[in-house]
Amino acid sequence: MSNHRSCVDATEHLRLVYHIANKVAVRWEWLVEHDDLVGWGMLGLVKASKRWTPDRGCTFATYATYRIRGQMMDAVEKELRMTRRRGSMPDMELFSDKRARADAVLARDEVESLLGSLSPRNASIMTMIYLDGLTLRETAKLMGLTESRICQIRKAAITKFRVVYLEEQAA
Repeated sequence: MSNHRSCVDATEHLRLVYHIANKVAVRWEWLVEHDDLVGWGMLGLVKASKRWTPDRGCTFATYATYRIRGQMMDAVEKELRMTRRRGSMPDMELFSDKRARADAVLARDEVESLLGSLSPRNASIMTMIYLDGLTLRETAKLMGLTESRICQIRKAAITKFRVVYLEEQAA
């Protein structure tokens, strides 16, 4: 192998990251958000673009696929270890069919009871997004926060919803 590095434009392979994230999400969506998988995949893509050389005997896309998937799976395994350490390992059957869960409509009082487990600000944000149908951008503007902060709050609230839901199911 030579030390010569080939210049690869990683932006030409962004669709590959989304493709792999979609496949990984099928199995691990109960544990990690799709956006997180994409972020970790982007990191894997950047690492692949820095390390790939033409004399590796494969195309960049083939090499990057393994790097991207590996980066995602490392993050999934880390999240899985943290979840086990917290002692809140969810019932696998509960999250086995996301499409069925998405089609099911929770009664408004159930949604409000879940919102009651959040701080007033976070409950307002979740209400705007899920009950009022506002986008993250619209919610951010109304709350005076950045869109990325709204996304972080949303992710934390969903995690809390899962914990509360599992506790209610266990009781």
